Amino acid sequence: MSEQSSSDLAIRRAEDTVMLAVIRSDLANQRTLLAHVKTALGMSVAGLGFLKFAGQDPVLSLLGVIALPVSVGVLGLGVASFLLTRRRIRAEARDAGL
Repeated sequence: MSEQSSSDLAIRRAEDTVMLAVIRSDLANQRTLLAHVKTALGMSVAGLGFLKFAGQDPVLSLLGVIALPVSVGVLGLGVASFLLTRRRIRAEARDAGL
């Protein structure tokens, strides 16, 4: 193998490594968003369940009233975090020349 082709191979491997890191980061970001969505959905279902079966119990009613806006907040924070992280990942990929 010549010295030129050896250095070309090293450059390609480095580029592939960066590309794989970007892909892994993007997939991890998507998994995190899905975890936020799952948490928000669970909290909203729990909140609606508390409200449905609270009857005259003020504690369950209060839990239901609190759980619903908190679930919306969790979803909003998850989406905001996803978008911010996606922007950072794309900027890193752009800086790396990908």
